Amino acid sequence: MGEFSKLSKKSIHILFLCIDIFMVIIFTVYSVSVLKNDLPIFSTQLARFIQDSIKTPTAILLLSGLLFFILYLNGTYRQNANLSFIKHLSIISTAVLLTYAILFIQFFGFLTLFSFQNVWTTFIKLVAINIVGLTIPHTVIIITLRTLIKKGYWTFDTILIGTSNNLKNSHDEIVQLSKASGHKIKQILCIDNTKINGLDKEQPHLSNYEEIDTYLEKTKPDEIIIALSNDENKLILKFLSVAKMRNITVRLIPDLSAILKGFVTLDNPSAQPYITISNKTLPVWQSFVKRCSDICIALIGIVSVLPLIPYIIFRIKKESHGPIFYKQERIGKNGKAFKILKFRTMYQDAEKNGPSLSSSHDDRITPFGKTLRRWRIDELPQFINVILGNMAIVGPRPERSHYINEISKEAPHFSQILHIRPGITSLGMVKFGYAENVQQMIQRLEFDIIYMENLSLWLDLKILLYTIRTLLSGEGK
Repeated sequence: MGEFSKLSKKSIHILFLCIDIFMVIIFTVYSVSVLKNDLPIFSTQLARFIQDSIKTPTAILLLSGLLFFILYLNGTYRQNANLSFIKHLSIISTAVLLTYAILFIQFFGFLTLFSFQNVWTTFIKLVAINIVGLTIPHTVIIITLRTLIKKGYWTFDTILIGTSNNLKNSHDEIVQLSKASGHKIKQILCIDNTKINGLDKEQPHLSNYEEIDTYLEKTKPDEIIIALSNDENKLILKFLSVAKMRNITVRLIPDLSAILKGFVTLDNPSAQPYITISNKTLPVWQSFVKRCSDICIALIGIVSVLPLIPYIIFRIKKESHGPIFYKQERIGKNGKAFKILKFRTMYQDAEKNGPSLSSSHDDRITPFGKTLRRWRIDELPQFINVILGNMAIVGPRPERSHYINEISKEAPHFSQILHIRPGITSLGMVKFGYAENVQQMIQRLEFDIIYMENLSLWLDLKILLYTIRTLLSGEGK
């Protein structure tokens, strides 16, 4: 029993991945055999495509690689421990349909696709068999995992948080429904520091952001359940912030107002209705396209700016002593530090008295530095950060740890933006611009949170166009 209870969501993720690799290869072997027997033209077309005589291993490699790649792009392996039959069937069906549509259009042409004999029936047969073949092992795994949960062999270490007036009832209800949800309450946190009678669980008291971060690092829960009675409570916001940063699932037991507002979803009729708080992420295929686009844009940007480099170096060195480039530690995705690159726009030792944000009339900025900032030319070396994977073209601007600590005191939800790569430009930059103090940084944070909740390639494109307009108009500062 102990071994099963230690199963992590990541291990389930790996299990689905390994099973799919095995099943994809098996059904690809079958599919290639069907294609060669039912559609002899396939062998001719494939040989022409790879410019070689047809070989079965080559065909299997091409088809299995295509199918598995589309399964990956479709988000199959981001689902982790998702135990919904419908969700798995939907993802697999979409991936298989798309794979064989691409295959048949590539080899038989879009307009002449069904002019060949047996193409239509072969397409339907292969799609149906592959969907059934890939779905069956998923179904077996899901049934097995659900059985393990029901029998109590697989559980999720859970921390329950709430106020003294609702924790006892919430605890009893979760325990009663634990066979359906798998929640195993390890500790209880009462945010008004009241000892709850009748509960034998450990009840530590936490009061600030740092204590919460240390506590979650030590306990490493699978999930956090918050008995929601006051959604304005700062400690709850801090828990949400830190938990999302650590990729811990957070569920809220809603009050009546949340139910009436339509925030509550019921995934399992026998389980507790929750508001599940999850990090907004791009679909896998969009993440793939975004990364490829970032690298292409960065390479084009570097090549385009090369003719300007000698003049920029000359002006920077002429006006002040010091290096051409300015390196500074910033905090990136998942709190990982990196060195951001810029053309230096300030005099040497501009921050000898400690961290200080620049302002519109900052005398630390060189005359040429003001020009570089106005046209955002000082940001161009960050294309190197993009290629290295530290940054994206579009994303929340990275901050220094000093200011992150200052912002987090007033806005603990700041750490939500650390879930994705920071960017050269952002919604906050085009809507607000550079911040001159912590309060302005908090105001700009609102735009970054809006961006996080509406992530899409389309939004990135619009932000990029806004940025280009700002560059051309010289409205930067």
